[in-house]
Amino acid sequence: MVNALFMLPKSAVIEIDPPFWEDDQYKQYVTSLGLNHFLLPTTGPLSKVCQKRPDSFECYTKGTRDQNLTVSTQDTMILLWRARTVVLEQKYSMKLSL
Repeated sequence: MVNALFMLPKSAVIEIDPPFWEDDQYKQYVTSLGLNHFLLPTTGPLSKVCQKRPDSFECYTKGTRDQNLTVSTQDTMILLWRARTVVLEQKYSMKLSL
């Protein structure tokens, strides 16, 4: 998170979110710095902690760690292309056409 402080405005930040995660604090933080936020979702099973108590603080703090998560290669490539396009257009004023 600290690295975002040193990024130039209109740069892209890609956040990889664990499944079932509904917190947008990081998005609010990076967009307040003038950065573009992109979210790459993952898939995977719900942790044992979260299966027992999905709304607990323990699920929020420990339930997303030490999990095997899967990221779609296709979704990753599409998101990287979108982020690249946004940065080239916003940061460098380059208009790209397909």
